[in-house]
Amino acid sequence: MSYNYDYTDNCMQAAMQEKVRRPHRVEKTLSVRVVNNAVILPQTTFPVDRIRGGVIGQDGSFVSNTGFHVGKEGAYEYDASQVAKIHKEAVYLGFFNPVWGHCITDNLKLLWFVLTDEYKKLMESGEVELVFSCTTDFHLSHNFGILLGCLGLDIHRLRRVDHLTAFDRLYVPEACFFANGKGERFFTNELESVVNHILSFAPESPAYDKVYLTRTKLPGGLRDMGEKDIEQCFRKMGYKILSPEKLSFFEQLSVLSHCKVLATTEGSISHNALFLSECSKLVIVRKVPFVNEYQLAINEMRRLNVTYIDAHLSVFANVDVPAAGPFFLYVNDNMARFCHIMVKPHFSLSSFKRYAAICLMLPNFDRRVKFPDYYYQKLSEEIEKKKSSYRNLLGHLPFLSDKTRGKIIELGKKILAKR
Repeated sequence: MSYNYDYTDNCMQAAMQEKVRRPHRVEKTLSVRVVNNAVILPQTTFPVDRIRGGVIGQDGSFVSNTGFHVGKEGAYEYDASQVAKIHKEAVYLGFFNPVWGHCITDNLKLLWFVLTDEYKKLMESGEVELVFSCTTDFHLSHNFGILLGCLGLDIHRLRRVDHLTAFDRLYVPEACFFANGKGERFFTNELESVVNHILSFAPESPAYDKVYLTRTKLPGGLRDMGEKDIEQCFRKMGYKILSPEKLSFFEQLSVLSHCKVLATTEGSISHNALFLSECSKLVIVRKVPFVNEYQLAINEMRRLNVTYIDAHLSVFANVDVPAAGPFFLYVNDNMARFCHIMVKPHFSLSSFKRYAAICLMLPNFDRRVKFPDYYYQKLSEEIEKKKSSYRNLLGHLPFLSDKTRGKIIELGKKILAKR
């Protein structure tokens, strides 16, 4: 396992290295807690983005890691008379989120249990329910259903808990992927076993040596502005460009498990590296000047050789939830050096102004101007370089007098100001 920071901004490298040095694997033996008269609280969103819900025992205590994750879970007041009582035993499979990056991380955290002999023995009676809670917008996608099938789960037996529901006895596995109060992510050997079990279903094709996973075919196209230029860089370097949402789950498994180098932007799409073969190469194009904690755990678990590239100026992402974007990507000096001068740096002022205009319409704009000072300095330098290139271009037009060049420059400033 290794990290290459040669293509990241110098001022970010120390913080990144500090994060990477911390171990994310936790050596512990997981257990299954039996909660009598357990109540499952469906998801409810509270102010400051707190997504509460999960499992509480008969004494009212909350069972950790039964909601979204630590920091975004917990109990809340409810009307006990509204609780539907199911006089059965049940296995709690977790709190499911529909975003694919969470499907292959947070949604798996309790599922190690279904691969154990203890679970198989428990299910022999046929009377035990399989239950899960979820976000209000969750739907069981076809690919996530296939993934669950790989773990031996019959999706037709799963029971979604949307209302206050109590079970006589609820089996709650300990989490094999979890967060601490600082937002850092950790995993146990059980998560690795789950992933390897899923990978055993990977077919032999399709297979490519170098793959770039793109988000450019997703509807909207306003969240990752500029990615088409990044995608073009990897196309020139011989990468196969693929949109994972266009592939079946088994096709995704085949592509990921067989490729020698995977490249993609950071975020949910880069979490697909979970299914890379151990010690593969991973190229991550960062979208904000923050480290994605999910990715660090995945990198360590698969023992990947990772190269990070800073090719972003997402100055209007919300500092509280930077992973939500929107993002501005472009071919800068870092990206050009990675491509070995196959492409030239290019900062489009008009594209950036469009990105800024979109962000101005979003809520909480006061939280979208809180990034480190160096980030705004970086933007200023790009603008100055663009202005300098315009001046050089005019200077190479011999038929223009100095006076005419000056008028053209002033006209250009007025045009830019109106956009």
